[in-house]
Amino acid sequence: MNDNLKVLEYAMEMEKQGRDFYLKNKDMIKDSKGKDLFEELAAVEADHYELLKKYHNYLSEEEQGKPLNLEDESKIFEKQLEESNINFDTLNGSDLAIMRMAYIIENDFAEFYKNAAQSTEDAAVKELLEELAEWENGHRKVFYDRFNNMMQQNWFKQNFAPF
Repeated sequence: MNDNLKVLEYAMEMEKQGRDFYLKNKDMIKDSKGKDLFEELAAVEADHYELLKKYHNYLSEEEQGKPLNLEDESKIFEKQLEESNINFDTLNGSDLAIMRMAYIIENDFAEFYKNAAQSTEDAAVKELLEELAEWENGHRKVFYDRFNNMMQQNWFKQNFAPF
């Protein structure tokens, strides 16, 4: 089996684990809109899995010769987040920890895809991995910004300012 297939298999497993994390933790989030966000993220990770599976099938010659089109969903998550009107300020301390874990997951995904894209010579796989890295970077940024905001809100509630 070639390295590109191994990379895609690993990526598929990561996306399944990401989906499972969001599904498991959505019920732990106290804010109903936060729950909706995690449910939507689970669906996004499932979509990433299916896209990776399509490329895997193509590379493993099961569907060799069929054209692959990389659908542009780069702004789908950000648009869904804007439309959800989630008030991250209402999230509690346990929500803060879960959001931090979500950030770490998205960070790991982004780094993995970036590094994997740099390691392949196959143009189609490189394009896919670069696009996934960009999407995951968008997810990471959203969580990073929200996590920092939540952290500062907690500091202010506790009359604490570390800087």
